[in-house]
Amino acid sequence: MVGDLDRPALIECDEAVAARIPGCELIRMPGVDHLPAIREPGLVAQTILRQVERAGS
Repeated sequence: MVGDLDRPALIECDEAVAARIPGCELIRMPGVDHLPAIREPGLVAQTILRQVERAGS
């Protein structure tokens, strides 16, 4: 997860890392800075639960 208001260098790094990880889903959050768990707690929780469900399959 990366917010579009985060530091540009961090966004670029996240994108590069995600591109190298097979099956990685980089979630971009509009209007969010470096604190997604505080700014969008529902989205963070949904993402974690979705990943846990996938891992259990």
